[in-house]
Amino acid sequence: MNQNPRLHPDDLPEDSGELHEFFRDSHPADIAELMQRVDEEAALTLFLAIDAELQAEILPELGESLRESILERLTHDTLVPVLNEMESDDAADLMQELQELDEALAEDVLADQHLDQELREDLDELLEHEDDTAGGVMAREFVAVGRTMTVDEAIDEVRHLAEDREVDDIYAVYVVDEEGRLLGLVSLQRLLLARRGQRMDEIMDPDVISVRADMDQEQVAALARKYDLVTIPVVDVAGVLLGRVTMDDVYDIAHEEAAEDISRLAGTVEDVLERSSLMVVRQRTPWLLVGLAGGLVNALVMSRFEADLRALLSASFFVPVVMGMGGNVANQSATIVVRGLATGELQVKDLVPRLWKESKVGFALGLACSLVMLAVVWLWMGSGATAGVIAIAMACVITQATVMGAFVPLLLKWVGADPAMASGPFLSTSNDILGLSVYLLLISTLLT
Repeated sequence: MNQNPRLHPDDLPEDSGELHEFFRDSHPADIAELMQRVDEEAALTLFLAIDAELQAEILPELGESLRESILERLTHDTLVPVLNEMESDDAADLMQELQELDEALAEDVLADQHLDQELREDLDELLEHEDDTAGGVMAREFVAVGRTMTVDEAIDEVRHLAEDREVDDIYAVYVVDEEGRLLGLVSLQRLLLARRGQRMDEIMDPDVISVRADMDQEQVAALARKYDLVTIPVVDVAGVLLGRVTMDDVYDIAHEEAAEDISRLAGTVEDVLERSSLMVVRQRTPWLLVGLAGGLVNALVMSRFEADLRALLSASFFVPVVMGMGGNVANQSATIVVRGLATGELQVKDLVPRLWKESKVGFALGLACSLVMLAVVWLWMGSGATAGVIAIAMACVITQATVMGAFVPLLLKWVGADPAMASGPFLSTSNDILGLSVYLLLISTLLT
């Protein structure tokens, strides 16, 4: 398709019969963006005004909330033609969503006689895998040839499969044995440059990087990024070729994982364009309650030092400063560790060296900030003793906050939890309680 300038709701023709012609040369991503910015009824009208081929390209581009709303309104007869136009991985994703929304309808669609038989077989295979694994995101469309085939025969097979199965984005031809086990691959460039009578096992690269179907999709994306792969074959435990993960899938995985991690860092998992205010409130409330509970514990801690704060009221002026600095460095440390775990640069086995490094970093940061604090408090309060104790307290709080920021994500990873949760309300709350306790304990011990 030719990509026109960005579409805008005001540009739409009033006659719905003209919509299909209006969208004919528009990119599906632009149409999906437009649908996200109109109300739900208008989005459904737009969707139904176009043909099944374009609908199949638009659905994967939509946000989860709008896509679910559209699926809830579509009929059995509308869904089958759309699925027939989709690649197997996109069709499997759509069927998984449909099963969650209406299991009976999903079963009817899968049993429909008009559903492409080959697609049905692919869906049966793909739906057996968890949706966040290599098997769940792989496409079943690929080109595989026998090892004894000649170059000419392999090229004919490529043409045949590409035409009959509509295999898009062919980067390589996979070589398999009689049982379908992956033996190697031949890039298209090498296939076209090879002599016509050569056998595939003579020109294939046997050192092919493949992944198991049960590998987590985040690890697949990290592998593709590490080795600059444009396609990754997916195999079962016996090495039988099941499908492939292509670069567009890797982009989607990276975007999905990044969006999820960012949302979890903020203590929410909602869709940015979520239309239901009640759903947004339901998702955010638990994390706010965690923060509220932490704030109440902080109030309890301060109440235990009430007499000391009365005797040294000036120390309470700097509680927000010290707590804010501790929270900032903890979030910095946690973000770096979460990113390292996501990209594979860090492992749980790196716990001790990482904590040692963060303790040194935290001490250096605490020393720098405490020197500034020392000067400011001394000039403000005129008391070197008060300034010195508050500066020491800040250095201790920043050091422990830096270490905790690295420790909590690694601990969560070790116990099998999502490390992205570490920098959310749990880390902020625990850091505030610990930091406030350290600060007030030092103040009460050294100044009263």
